[in-house]
Amino acid sequence: MGRLKKRIKHFIYRILPNYISEEFYSYKNQYYNNISFSQEGEDLVINRFLENKPMGFYIDIGAHHPLRFSNTYKFYLKGWYG
Repeated sequence: MGRLKKRIKHFIYRILPNYISEEFYSYKNQYYNNISFSQEGEDLVINRFLENKPMGFYIDIGAHHPLRFSNTYKFYLKGWYG
């Protein structure tokens, strides 16, 4: 977690009652914790279509970098291979 995120989280825990701040972070993590490795979120769109498929394979043609702008790294982290 970045330094700024830690400071914001500490500030929220200080000013809000405990039960409200815990509820806020559980809601945030449940709905807004989608990390994308592709340039425009293409991996999130494909992941939405294939979210019930736990394993699979992919073919990445013309890959630029293993992590940067990768449309397949999210699936690699889920256990897919390619």
